[in-house]
Amino acid sequence: MQRILPTLAKHNVEDLRTLIHQSYVKRFKRSRIPKYGNLNKGFTEYELQRFFKAIDSDKFRILFSCQAQLGLRIGEAVKLNVKNINFQTRELTLKTEKARIIDTLRIPVQLFKQTLELIKSNEKRIEESGGYIFFKDRNSSNRLPYLKMDYVRNRFRHYIELADIDQVYDISDESY
Repeated sequence: MQRILPTLAKHNVEDLRTLIHQSYVKRFKRSRIPKYGNLNKGFTEYELQRFFKAIDSDKFRILFSCQAQLGLRIGEAVKLNVKNINFQTRELTLKTEKARIIDTLRIPVQLFKQTLELIKSNEKRIEESGGYIFFKDRNSSNRLPYLKMDYVRNRFRHYIELADIDQVYDISDESY
């Protein structure tokens, strides 16, 4: 490069400089858009209580509690199976969606009791679905034995609206 520059005409050097500058700006100076969005949608304790009061289904209350208290992703939550629960130690073993590793989580006492009640009251339906705790509804066109993630997302939005907490919360730090 050092040998070529002295032999180039001034306008060629300026063209080369312009190309390098444009390439640099395009690659490094473009505005950074956060990969996962720019809204912080975390609930305050008050909003969380309002949200759970709005839920009229034990199945969805427990599903969303599993997400909130155990930190499960939606795909992990809908696929919870009785085979993955150790009823003596209150431990849930599952393969994580993101890291694809086997993880063991301790289920909080109150959530464990609620889950046991759901299992006992829906024993036949859970057995028919292959042990999935969050079995699909009978009139569903879903071919899977458990709830579809999109259906759960829609129910979440519905309960958010019922609880009247469907406003924008705040802009996250990543959006700046």
